[in-house]
Amino acid sequence: KWKDEFLTWNPEDYGGVTEINFGKDQIWFPDVTPYERVDTGPVDANMDETFLTVDYEGQVVYYNLAFYAIFCKMDVRLFPYDSHGCLIRFLAYSFEGDAVSLYYVNDSDSSENILKKNGVWSVSGYDIQEVETTYLCCPTPYREVYYTIYIRRESGFYVLNVGVPTVLLSLTTLSVFVLHPESGEKVSLCVNNVLALIIFQQLLATNMPPTGDETPIVAYYFVVVISISYLSVLTTCLTLGIYHNKAKRPLPKLLKLILYPGGCLSHRRVTDSSDGRGNWKGDTLVVNHAGMEDTGIVLSPGTVTTGATRIIPNQPMQPSVRSINRGSRRRHSEASAAAFETEWVHAAIRLDMIFFGLALSTMLLALAYCLFLFIYEMPNHV
Repeated sequence: KWKDEFLTWNPEDYGGVTEINFGKDQIWFPDVTPYERVDTGPVDANMDETFLTVDYEGQVVYYNLAFYAIFCKMDVRLFPYDSHGCLIRFLAYSFEGDAVSLYYVNDSDSSENILKKNGVWSVSGYDIQEVETTYLCCPTPYREVYYTIYIRRESGFYVLNVGVPTVLLSLTTLSVFVLHPESGEKVSLCVNNVLALIIFQQLLATNMPPTGDETPIVAYYFVVVISISYLSVLTTCLTLGIYHNKAKRPLPKLLKLILYPGGCLSHRRVTDSSDGRGNWKGDTLVVNHAGMEDTGIVLSPGTVTTGATRIIPNQPMQPSVRSINRGSRRRHSEASAAAFETEWVHAAIRLDMIFFGLALSTMLLALAYCLFLFIYEMPNHV
């Protein structure tokens, strides 16, 4: 409202009329507008036809319902617990400070209207200042009114729709390493988890405010979860390849050193006791001939044994003993292959345990880092 000295009259001279309504184009009207306004047109064209009320003392009052889109710089590092101070500057562009001076009215009703709540933001307070600002275009300063509205985001919606799914997806990512390789669902679980994270990332991007100045702290943790999920696919392929390895050879020394730093294996080591030419190393071989006819085998002049046979080195073996030797070597070879296969299986399971520990440690460190940033930034936030 303002006072127009040219719009005064004596009510007694005009039949007791104390107020008159005018259109905006009929009397002087200031072009006061928010400086941070970003919308280009009126919300409703009919709003522009609102009348002004003038009393007999020249007091002009203009009440108009208007909706403005205001630019507000936001710091979203603490999303969804962020608070902001939005500055709204009112000034008259066409009139300098010596022509129009703006003042704010300390009206409790208008202040109460400012504090109305909505489902996304809650207004925690406001501040009003009268400021004189000099621009490059004009030597005379403009008199402006600054409204600073402090708003806080309602975090309940984002905690349920962003925070809880992020934690559940983290646990799903860790469950990949716990699943046994023989279950048959290890790879499919990895791929499904990655797809779920990609879809959730798209939903998260729509809920988070788009800004390039600051990155929300929760986004760092989500990046860690996505990275671990992608790496879990690679590690799963590696562990499955080791688990189903049919190589008849022991583990490489480097892999043993990584998986078993203490040098202890979880199973017996199998060593070959043949000399590679079909003869046993050493000079003793005990042959169990249960079920065979108890006939002596002559090994040297004057020596006959029954039940067990002692093979003397450098002596030619009898055909029956040579057959038993071949069967023993075949059984020993099969046992060695089975032992090597078991060694690779245990190595794959051990590798899954190591990856689980690394993933869990990385997630806990990322979570601790994000909590530290929240605690450190919260007192300095608006």
